[in-house]
Amino acid sequence: MFLSRPVEEFYRNRGKLLEFNLPGGIPESWPKLLHALNLDDCEDKHSAAA
Repeated sequence: MFLSRPVEEFYRNRGKLLEFNLPGGIPESWPKLLHALNLDDCEDKHSAAA
């Protein structure tokens, strides 16, 4: 659990760490996260290929 702290600090110090809440849990939040990262169209392509 504490092993991730150096990684978090590395990205935080470079302004690359994004923090966000997951209200409703992962199933509800995953599509919103993909959209925020501009990856929502990638999910459609993977779903179509499966």
